[in-house]
Amino acid sequence: MPAFPSWLLLAYQLPSRPSNARVSTWRRLQRVGAVQIHGSGYVLPSTAETREDLEWIAEEIVGHGGQATLFVAETTEARARDEMVDAFRRPRAKEYDEIRAEAESARSTGKNGHDSLAVKLRERLAAVRAVDFFAAPGRDEAEEAVASLERNEEDIMAKTQEDHGELRLSARDYRDRDWVTRPRPGIDRMSTAWLVRRFVDPEAKFRFVDADRRADLPATAVPFDMSGVELGHQRGGCTFETVARRFGIVDPTVAWLGRIVHQLDLKTEEDPMPEAAVVGQMVEGLRRIYPDDHQLLEQGIVIFEALYSSESERRPRLER
Repeated sequence: MPAFPSWLLLAYQLPSRPSNARVSTWRRLQRVGAVQIHGSGYVLPSTAETREDLEWIAEEIVGHGGQATLFVAETTEARARDEMVDAFRRPRAKEYDEIRAEAESARSTGKNGHDSLAVKLRERLAAVRAVDFFAAPGRDEAEEAVASLERNEEDIMAKTQEDHGELRLSARDYRDRDWVTRPRPGIDRMSTAWLVRRFVDPEAKFRFVDADRRADLPATAVPFDMSGVELGHQRGGCTFETVARRFGIVDPTVAWLGRIVHQLDLKTEEDPMPEAAVVGQMVEGLRRIYPDDHQLLEQGIVIFEALYSSESERRPRLER
């Protein structure tokens, strides 16, 4: 168990109106894993990250017309410290147990649905781990249950491909080839190009042709996100999802990105992704800044690499 030398205590008051300020403050404190003590006091173990979190929350409280003071405190007795640590571990243990139970139930009943439940559980697990400061019990069991569900969903995906007559594509067969798509790439083509560079061919080159010039392409070219091609919109999904499925790319962060791309490209509202609006704005901004298609695509690839790297960092995966 890590030994923190001190604690951070946020004491604050908010006016009774507007009431939504109280709710938003409470939610922010819950997200950073703070534990409430003695009324409106919230505690976190003292680290550079938790200090920054509480300083931001204190600024928001003042912005709402309230008062906030951040203290550095110490527990003078071992028993008091142990009680504080237990107060942090209990909610995390409960959340781990809920994730484990949901993953095991889904695996045993086969009720995974079209959208990967494992991806959603992996996101929840990453969020819990981020505020699990004292290694609460049940983390390893939750990790294994989600990993097992991921393996199960991978098997289901492979079986579904077989049922639909889809061949699993090998990255080895698609290296040193030109990937060709329509001019002025948007969300689906940018993200698919990133997916190809990340998981299929790091040296992949991309070309742009109009639809009426497709017949002039060499036989080795790989057309994507064009009408009537193998790597395009299929089975109600976007090209990004098709490429991930056909190349057997099973990765929770890729699936997370796929949900964002699906929502933006197909303009769906089910299972909304809160990050989608910002990602969409970034893509549209790039389209305004870069008139050259090659520069536009390369900058889009950078954005998706940044999103992937950032999201992967906060969702540690069980080694398997």
